Amino acid sequence: MNEPIVILSLINDLPPHRFGGDESRVMYFWKNLDKDRFQQVIVLSSGLEEEVRKDGGSLYNQYVESGAIVIPLVAQHPADQVSPRLIARLFYKIGFFTRLIALCRLIKQHKVAVLDVHLGGLAGLLGFFASMVMDIPMAITMYHPPRDAFNRIIGRLYAGKADVIVTDSQIRRRELAQWLHRSEHDISVIPTGVVPPIPARSVQELTREFNLEPEGQVKVVSEIGRLVPFKGQMVLLDAARLVLDEFPNTMFLIVGFATPRDRYFKERLEKRAVELGVDRQVRIQGYPGHIGDVWQMIDIHAHASLFDSLPVSIIEGMSLGKPAVVTSAGGIPSLVEDEKTGIVVPPGDSIALANGIKRLLREPETAAAFGAAARQRYITHYNPGTQTRDLETLLSDVVSRGRIDKVPAMPIPAKTIA
Repeated sequence: MNEPIVILSLINDLPPHRFGGDESRVMYFWKNLDKDRFQQVIVLSSGLEEEVRKDGGSLYNQYVESGAIVIPLVAQHPADQVSPRLIARLFYKIGFFTRLIALCRLIKQHKVAVLDVHLGGLAGLLGFFASMVMDIPMAITMYHPPRDAFNRIIGRLYAGKADVIVTDSQIRRRELAQWLHRSEHDISVIPTGVVPPIPARSVQELTREFNLEPEGQVKVVSEIGRLVPFKGQMVLLDAARLVLDEFPNTMFLIVGFATPRDRYFKERLEKRAVELGVDRQVRIQGYPGHIGDVWQMIDIHAHASLFDSLPVSIIEGMSLGKPAVVTSAGGIPSLVEDEKTGIVVPPGDSIALANGIKRLLREPETAAAFGAAARQRYITHYNPGTQTRDLETLLSDVVSRGRIDKVPAMPIPAKTIA
């Protein structure tokens, strides 16, 4: 019997109260992996905050509960293993190099056959150098080119040399190919597959926690995602004002946590809700528990993104048969078929967003039909088993070929969805 192929999945971190799409993608891959043919080790390039360990609702705990091997890549000072000369000590005190040494040791210890690097940044650089030092192939998953000049330059270093690049939509595939000056055949499109979120608490508990009217007395419209400007929550507030003029028995939930960079955005949203006079019908808050708890309260999913790729929250909504109004940002139109599985509107257009929400409130039969069609589309294309089998095939192919600077690369056909 052949030895299992060992995959080391390298992600940047699992910060508290963040349920990112890529972190979920890695977890679903682990849960559905063929354990007879593959083994997976998950490594965090930035270590692990103590707050994450203690938070029962964090994605880290869900990783651990699923039986995944999660190793924080903690930078330790290897002073006892290097020359006492000052230059050597200064060199090894730099966190990046100590992390690189630790990563290479893990690769050797677990007999890793392929690196599965996610999102770039620190993880991308560590993966690039570890791949060269340990002479193993690297796959990298990215959803768009970096948006700042420095990371675009650095990104070309690690992504340009990756043996294969994975993304989740055709539009991002084209953008990445242009940025890296590589053939689109080197970039494989594998959409994220998710498990339908299961609630851990009753809807009555959540209704009280979010200070909503009892179930059935109001319709709940919600956007789930990080509280960052490009997710379009400000546009949703403008749309809420228009919706509430016609449907006053509607509540809007904006559920998510702000990143450190955008820590004041929640305050801006709350201020805007007051200015619009909708603050009594709007709830803006994070929820650290299982996201399935929130989904069970939602009647209509609104996703107002200005910039996106293939959002996990939309796929989650599809898996639950939720009718949706979404924008055409990024790869979303390949996910939601306008007038078949939902309503697609232009990004930044609060009037079109409001009109879509009002239509679903006004036409419950249409809403139900869109939800049912979305559920069927999820089953066909976006379940985690489909994602895992595609990634298993891709990574097996990469291992069999070896690194691209040693063995000529074979074209990797992109998975496409009609």
